[in-house]
Amino acid sequence: MSPLPDFDFIVTGGGFHALKDFNYIVIASPNLRDLTQTFLAVEYRLTQAEVQAGLERAAAAEGEKIEWEVRDGRTMGNPRPIANPDQDDDPRWFVFLDEDVAVYVREEFLPAILAGPDESKGDTAGNFVANLTKLKTFAAREPRAGLQLVLKDLRASIKLKSEPPFPIPNNLELMAEASTSPELVIKSEYLDAVDATKMERQWSEDLPAFIDDKVPFYARFMVRSFYEATEIARDDKSLNLRADFTKDQAKFILEQIAEGARRMLRRTPEQIEAARKQREEMWAARKNGKLTPSEALSPKDGGKSGKPSGEPPLGQNAPPDGGPAPGIPSDAPPIVPPPAPAPAPSP
Repeated sequence: MSPLPDFDFIVTGGGFHALKDFNYIVIASPNLRDLTQTFLAVEYRLTQAEVQAGLERAAAAEGEKIEWEVRDGRTMGNPRPIANPDQDDDPRWFVFLDEDVAVYVREEFLPAILAGPDESKGDTAGNFVANLTKLKTFAAREPRAGLQLVLKDLRASIKLKSEPPFPIPNNLELMAEASTSPELVIKSEYLDAVDATKMERQWSEDLPAFIDDKVPFYARFMVRSFYEATEIARDDKSLNLRADFTKDQAKFILEQIAEGARRMLRRTPEQIEAARKQREEMWAARKNGKLTPSEALSPKDGGKSGKPSGEPPLGQNAPPDGGPAPGIPSDAPPIVPPPAPAPAPSP
């Protein structure tokens, strides 16, 4: 998830560690390129005061300030530019809910979140957002997942110049198990059984030749291993792919997803690497979790993640602990909670 602007702003800018400071991260959006449309929810392990301090640090690095207020017993705040508080390009609010859950959400969804889900009102956007705040219930749907990525209405959102070589599913869900040798499950739903049957046939008959002809040589062995290890099953217009992978195979697949996110969000490899290095340095400055972000970092050290700063961050020469692993997002738009994350174009 590191290429996502919200991850960049909050996790990197606040000095947080995605896997150590949060139990779940869910990101959902109809358009991941539009910040103002994106919903984020986390279950945090730090104190609320520490999370608030990190958010203030992240906002300050962007030239913004958060004025906290309490509504109906819940603390909330909207980052606004310090130079011009009336200018609010991003109308979203940070809201602290019960059970160590915080959300970053558009103001019009606040009433639905504060009231909770109301299924009697039907399948509305407000109900969807309110349901996603129930992170433990959401995560229990796939309790072994370390990553969930759910994409919906792909046929409507993808602009194709020509007919693709394979049928494009309308909905796609990926789940990666949190283990040393993870199970990977990909569920795809097509517009009709005809497309699903065609894809099943092409998987069995045409895909091996496509891999040999089109996949770059350096990746061909890994992709072929993925193909040979995968079981396929069709149920009407749905296809399910399931396989157990080695750590290297899982890492390769997740790297391809991350590369796709980077390209979609127009981030350069240099920006991604700079932000990753910054997170590693901040984690080293926190002595691998022995210190809170506020104990280890002064406001000026948060910096703009992925962008060069005037001063080197704390812990510049300290060895990293491997750095935070990517997470993703989600149900019916993504997500991603660890141990179960992410929508719908969708943590």
